Amino acid sequence: MAHGKLRARGRTYGRRPALSWARCAPPFLILHGAEDTVVPAARGEALASAPRAVGAEAGFRTVPDADHLWTGAAEWDVEDRFTASLDFVRGRTG
Repeated sequence: MAHGKLRARGRTYGRRPALSWARCAPPFLILHGAEDTVVPAARGEALASAPRAVGAEAGFRTVPDADHLWTGAAEWDVEDRFTASLDFVRGRTG
């Protein structure tokens, strides 16, 4: 099915292909432009909810005022998200 709602392990995740997630999936973090005009932030949030639905860890944070590829984001917001990314990895790798 290329369009419409798709299912992964019995769950529906919107109009895009859903990935099959398992509880043992590695943790991941999605950083998404809050004002993204190409892929709405709600889609990123929906992607993060898929692994959460099976008990895997997925973080989601927006980048304020950022469009697709974070254009328009303030330098300090990009720095903050970069630091959040490092903290996310460090917190899970010991």
